[in-house]
Amino acid sequence: MSVLCFANFAFAQDIEQFLQILEGQSVAEKAHKCGTHLVLELRNSKLSEKEKFRLNKISERPTNQFSYTTPSSKFTIHFDISGENAVSLEDSDNSGTPDYVELMLETFDSVYRFEIDTLGYTAPPISTTLGSGKYDIYIENFNGGVFAYTDSDDGNKFNSYIRMDNNYTEGSYSTQGIDAVKVTAAHEFLHMVQFGLLGGSILNDEIPFAEMSATWMEDVMFEGINDYYNYLDGFSNAPETFLFSGKNNYRFGASIWCHFLEEKFGRNIVREIWNGITASKRNYHITDTILTDSLGTSFEDAYNEFVIWTFFTGKRTVENQFFSEAEFYPETFYSQVFDWTGIATSVEFGTSELPTFLSPISYKNFKITKNISTEISNEFVILPTENKVQFLSLGFANGSPMIDTLEISTSEEKINLSLQENALYLISSQFVEENDFALRLVSNKIEIAADNFSLKHNEILDFRKEQFLNLLVSIEDCGSCTGSELPEILIFSSSGREVKKITSYNSFENFEFSLIWDGTNKENQKVATGVYILLARIGSKIQKSKVAVVK
Repeated sequence: MSVLCFANFAFAQDIEQFLQILEGQSVAEKAHKCGTHLVLELRNSKLSEKEKFRLNKISERPTNQFSYTTPSSKFTIHFDISGENAVSLEDSDNSGTPDYVELMLETFDSVYRFEIDTLGYTAPPISTTLGSGKYDIYIENFNGGVFAYTDSDDGNKFNSYIRMDNNYTEGSYSTQGIDAVKVTAAHEFLHMVQFGLLGGSILNDEIPFAEMSATWMEDVMFEGINDYYNYLDGFSNAPETFLFSGKNNYRFGASIWCHFLEEKFGRNIVREIWNGITASKRNYHITDTILTDSLGTSFEDAYNEFVIWTFFTGKRTVENQFFSEAEFYPETFYSQVFDWTGIATSVEFGTSELPTFLSPISYKNFKITKNISTEISNEFVILPTENKVQFLSLGFANGSPMIDTLEISTSEEKINLSLQENALYLISSQFVEENDFALRLVSNKIEIAADNFSLKHNEILDFRKEQFLNLLVSIEDCGSCTGSELPEILIFSSSGREVKKITSYNSFENFEFSLIWDGTNKENQKVATGVYILLARIGSKIQKSKVAVVK
């Protein structure tokens, strides 16, 4: 695999928003999960002199009124007791230290013990020239715009510091108070570890993976708070996004990838990935090496399985299979929905209609609904690939998940796939390095001989007894049907004047269409008593009949 280059910078229209979030001036309804990637992206962006000045002010270490060291002597918490950044002075144990500061002291010591001592991550370096000579945590008022962020003094160093909010009480925080402090500390300290491993310049290339793994770490340490639930729709609404390039909430929602890696291969794999990343080897290269050398699989196969796991979420959850918390995860968003008429027995990929262009390491959902009396859905997920795609038929059989696979070569111009009753469908693929390609979904046209269908109905429509005539178009043998051209019925007076055309059907089952005529003309007025000619047509094939209308 070569390195995929996706620049991490702020688009011009986002720069002001990013600066306001970090300055505590944001008025968003939902707080930004983490500002670490905002700082890194702003440093890589083309800024005006005024914007550079604002960013430099943001990156300066604050000067606080008080500084307390944690019991382990590893962290220093810097805080104010007056002014806009002040913490609450509540001191329930009369220790002389505000309760909120004590919470910070205890939480960060606990986070260090868990991430470094228990999970085995490499302890980040401490600045020897700035700060307290320990890991510095600065408390300030973000006004509900962002939970926190981690930064290094010039953006490229290996040592870093954290800035936390002074209360987490604003309504924009999806999780508030003590729980917000806990998950945010776990999140941001992993960023300190990441800075320590790579430095700011290389970490910039791994911003998406940095945010998704830090969001995952929240749940690893504080399982049960589940703040990450609030961001999963960032991923599920845009699965066609390259997994390691998405912006903002997509990155936090994509933490579901790390949950998959943990549940499938053990939580140590995320640490091993971070330990292996270099300037020339991205996280997916290291993942592939670990899976290939130690676990008998590959990144491509793991990603394909991940796609399946993301399908069985929400209402599709299967107990004791796939994600352990799948019932709380949103179902992936449908990029397109197609109405399938019920006659077509195949679909094609790679023809001339409905192009869908895809990014590397991504997938796209298609939902096909069958317009028949029995509700059946067919679902398609399409992924890009270098040499093949994998067709996945996913659904349920007797309450159990049904997964069938078929590898398909993309060198073929088109591929016909049979649509089966009660099945759901996805497309999965191998990893693609550089070029997108288009897969397309179209319907063929049906070819039916004149004697392949018949028209059945009552011979009399008596308005004194009933208000409509049920017209049944029965296809006798559809074993060779290849598409979805629908029947229509034209109604003529005995003199040959067209009275009405019926093109929509009430139901379809067992290759029998039910079309309804309510005895009205084109103007929706009741027709006069008399004999009317019925012409059923499918394509160029016709069947004739007649009916008597009585009032």
